[in-house]
Amino acid sequence: MAKKVYLVITIFMVLSLLSGIPHLIEGIHERGMAGVNYGIIGFPILIGVWSFYKYRKAD
Repeated sequence: MAKKVYLVITIFMVLSLLSGIPHLIEGIHERGMAGVNYGIIGFPILIGVWSFYKYRKAD
């Protein structure tokens, strides 16, 4: 059961990351590198890596 949950979290974070990339590019284009919220990309990467690690480690 836990393995399925980690897989769903990983898939959701990958989709969130892919949808956040265009927003990041728009923000950089409009406000420059310093005026962008990188959390829209960083958070899904961190949670996705963590859940993928737990998915691979789960029995």
